[in-house]
Amino acid sequence: MGSIWRFSTVAALSLCAGICTAQVVNYSGPLTSANPAGHNRYTVSGSVVNAVTGEPVRRALVRLQGPEQHSAFTGADGRFEIPNVLEGSYMPNAQRPGFFEEQPRNGLIQPRMFVVSASIAPLVLKLSPESALQGHAGDDKGEPIEDLQIQLVQPQIISGRRSLQPAQMATTDENGDFLIEGLQPGEYLVRSLQRPVEELFNVFQHRGEVYPQRYYPDAVDLSSAQPLAIRPGETARADFKLSPVPAFRVSGVAGPAPNGAMISVEDETGQEVGMNSFGPGNGRWVTPLLPSGSWTISFRTNGAPNGGEYFGRVSVNVDNAEVRNLQVPLASVPSIPVQVLNGPETGQPNLQLRLISRSTNQNGQSEFYAGIDQKHPSGPLVIQGALPGNYRVVAQAGGPYCVASVSSGGTDFSNNDLVISPGSNPAPLQVSLRSDCAELNLQMRSADTNAHASLLLVSDSNVFEPRPMMVQAGASFGGGTLPPGNYRLYTVADLSNLEYMNPEALRNLSAQEITLAPNQKATVTIDVPGEGGSNAQ
Repeated sequence: MGSIWRFSTVAALSLCAGICTAQVVNYSGPLTSANPAGHNRYTVSGSVVNAVTGEPVRRALVRLQGPEQHSAFTGADGRFEIPNVLEGSYMPNAQRPGFFEEQPRNGLIQPRMFVVSASIAPLVLKLSPESALQGHAGDDKGEPIEDLQIQLVQPQIISGRRSLQPAQMATTDENGDFLIEGLQPGEYLVRSLQRPVEELFNVFQHRGEVYPQRYYPDAVDLSSAQPLAIRPGETARADFKLSPVPAFRVSGVAGPAPNGAMISVEDETGQEVGMNSFGPGNGRWVTPLLPSGSWTISFRTNGAPNGGEYFGRVSVNVDNAEVRNLQVPLASVPSIPVQVLNGPETGQPNLQLRLISRSTNQNGQSEFYAGIDQKHPSGPLVIQGALPGNYRVVAQAGGPYCVASVSSGGTDFSNNDLVISPGSNPAPLQVSLRSDCAELNLQMRSADTNAHASLLLVSDSNVFEPRPMMVQAGASFGGGTLPPGNYRLYTVADLSNLEYMNPEALRNLSAQEITLAPNQKATVTIDVPGEGGSNAQ
């Protein structure tokens, strides 16, 4: 694996917790006894099948969401039937404990739609069975390792950025065994987290032994880790054989930190391997036990009495001995004011402004939004908590406005990053708005009314965040108000594996060039990939 990923937060998938025991149950919203004039109703039927075996899935809950909401449970043969459905576009959904819904790989959180009409065909909804991972952890003497944490992380592209998404964790039992259930099929990295050999230890022990962090099957870091492919319905296996290594404490003094601070320890790849904290007092701190190697120790205050935050970072090399008396000065984390130019005369504009960290090694929060300062609610917008580093600045306005430019201290962020240096106070971010915005309307033509296309709109300016969209045949999609300028429109079959926030990932893809003039209302007609070209008006 050639690149290093960052961790970010991931949302959990919620499944139906209970299933009614009746074989078939129908539900719909309020209906009149007679159909409204010009509104026809039809019966929607179909089946739910196991995506791996093709076998029917009984007692699966099927929902239709659209002009009305309908639901039914499948019978023993996996079939369902929902009568009296008003014509129109609907989103089908199937759920069953022990299964995940098979999602279209378009890279967007956009469910497939289908049209209820006189020519509707039976639906076939597929559910993928849950997978599992089991394994054993033992030491070099064949003894089981108890209470060792095993973590799954999944390489994904989220919002156009490559990242590692934390999945599930387990802890080995007294026999060194672990089991992780309820997994979606896919590729995972499996790692054992660092653990002291002796469970009972304290800060007064400055040396000891640890089972070091390892990636399955036996990799030291991400650069040499190998993904484990887990197939639908499979119980895969991952065993760990770990040898204890000498480990040592790193300690020192950090400040100012009147309320104490959190300590994070990262390895050479930027992955967090341990945390600690120290409370109010003299600022003395100590890390967990660390094997020999290069480490980065970060400090962030728990909050000063005046509400300000302080941050510091130090790199240290542990060479088979403890490291003492490191002096780490903590610098204040700036609040960056946001000044809006050419906006409404009264009130706050409908503006979203955020900083996106360029660091692929940064743990924790990597995006920072402009918001109202709670201490000064009538004051300007501010960005708080952004740590030292390089950031891409993106902005979007709503209503009659669009973003003309964003700058700070004479630096235009159309083609430059915002650089926050340790201890610095960046100049205010100046967001210039304009009201002569262009409009872009997207349409797709296809003989298949259920066909859709995934689109990506990219501007020449870095301030405009690439915008993924989906258009369905026969429907129009408004791209919203856009700053006049040059754009590229990509039509792709699958956005899920496209790192579109990285310009290099788009370099070899063909795109339609679009230039929008002030106040222009443009329409772009898209053909399904493989059926024809695109044209703009």
